[in-house]
Amino acid sequence: MKSITTNASLLRFLLIYLSLFTGNHLLKAQCYATSTVNGSTAFNDNTIGTLGFSNVNNAITSDNNSATATAIVSLFTGSSNYLKVTGFGFNVPSYSSICGVVVEIEKKASGIVVFAWIRDNEVKLVKGNTITGNNLGNTGSDWGGTDTYVTHGASNNLWGTTLTPADVNASDFGVAISTKFNGLLGVFPSAQIDNIRMTVYYNPVLPVHLVSFDAALKNNNVLLNWKTADEEMNDLMVLQRLELGATDWKDIARYEIKTNNNGNEYNYTDPLIKNGNYSYRLKIINNVSLIQYSTVKNITFAGKTILSVYPNPSSNYITINHSENIKSIQLHNLFWQEVKATIQRTGNSSAKVDISGLPNGMYFATVDNHRVKFIKE
Repeated sequence: MKSITTNASLLRFLLIYLSLFTGNHLLKAQCYATSTVNGSTAFNDNTIGTLGFSNVNNAITSDNNSATATAIVSLFTGSSNYLKVTGFGFNVPSYSSICGVVVEIEKKASGIVVFAWIRDNEVKLVKGNTITGNNLGNTGSDWGGTDTYVTHGASNNLWGTTLTPADVNASDFGVAISTKFNGLLGVFPSAQIDNIRMTVYYNPVLPVHLVSFDAALKNNNVLLNWKTADEEMNDLMVLQRLELGATDWKDIARYEIKTNNNGNEYNYTDPLIKNGNYSYRLKIINNVSLIQYSTVKNITFAGKTILSVYPNPSSNYITINHSENIKSIQLHNLFWQEVKATIQRTGNSSAKVDISGLPNGMYFATVDNHRVKFIKE
């Protein structure tokens, strides 16, 4: 089988293609597969077992020529050395996280009868040229008499070790297999491996790393706060809301990232009018159109109060929200003396008041026939 090296540019193109045709189905933690490739280097490792593999390079391609370990007259029962295959030539993007590894071994046994057999002894990964992790060999199953690919691992299985893109891209990353055998007088079973190939599954973690995302209800407002790390130029963050009974998420704020930076903190206030259940999430789109979603935050709103002020206490400004159109706003101190502040109307039923010039203390905002207390600190 011809070895195929993953091309980063081609991969990006394919992911853009997928995003165009699958839209919002490109979710966080979606894992993608590299090409299934053969190794380029094979050798016998005698750190285990007593029986060596010969013709080890035959395990690199599927061509009906096999690497072989055969029982001998002086050794009917035991285990083989490791057959190690490395140099798979992966090119997983450095900002990705590894989801799992799948190894397919094309193998068969010859010289087998009822009580003479070949089985897996160990199948393990090779990381940094060291055999490591869990044994994923099928230790209880006899090998068959015809060439068959047997799968070890899964798209979400890391084989009991940790893997980074640098690990799997390295020339000394690979897999090792040792067999165990049982022979009889005059019967010498042979383990034959025609090909070992591998696929790595990875999640292309987006350059925008979301550190936190929180939502809280304050009076009539949902206060949304989030923090990022390692933002990349030309990425886009969209804050979305879903109301109970609705089927589509609604974009309520967009944040275009213009420069590379080490992250920022964001906040957004969503004033609510109608009681009900609301859900919020962040949709993050990177510069090759990959989409990531944050966790969903749910808010239950029992109903709008007549008059509210936020933030409270505050040192710079307060926002006043009224259930009806605001006609007038007056501010008073504890002695019921009217105080002056700059008031900016932000809507028919809301206003922003600059209180930075007021002395610290307790005040009252009278909006039409209603009153609310706030504290300047």
